[in-house]
Amino acid sequence: MSYDLWISRFEDGEVVPFPRQWVLDEFGPYVLEAGEGFLNLRFPGGGEPCLYLGDGAEVDSLRINWPYGSPELESGILRLLRRSTMVIYGPDTPIVVGRGDTRSHLPGDMVETLGEPIVVGEGSSVLGVLFS
Repeated sequence: MSYDLWISRFEDGEVVPFPRQWVLDEFGPYVLEAGEGFLNLRFPGGGEPCLYLGDGAEVDSLRINWPYGSPELESGILRLLRRSTMVIYGPDTPIVVGRGDTRSHLPGDMVETLGEPIVVGEGSSVLGVLFS
C-alpha cells in the first residue's frame, strides 16, 4: 500500500516556496531516476521513495511517496525541517517540525485541525513520531 507525506514551508501563516536545491542537497546522492517533477531515490540499506517536487527552481510543496525504511531518508527530512520554518505531515498524522519557531508561522486553522506541532531534535525519528 502506498503512503504519502508532505513537506511545506510557512511564513506568517502562508505557504511559501523553498529552493529545489535544498532537496537536492539532502537527497541528490541517492537519485536513481529524475523525471519531470519527480525524483526516484534508492538508499543503500533499502527503501526507494519517490519525491514529487515540480520542475521549477522553487518548490511549493514536497510530496514523499513510500517513506519507509531508511536512516538516510530520516536524516535528510530532519535537516530539511531544520533549514527553515518547515513542516512534515500526512493523513492522520501530527504536524512535525524541526525548529520551535516554526509554530508561530503556521496557519491557525492548520493547527486547529491537526493539533499542536511536535518539535523533533537531532537524533529523533521524524517518521517514528509521525506514525506513532
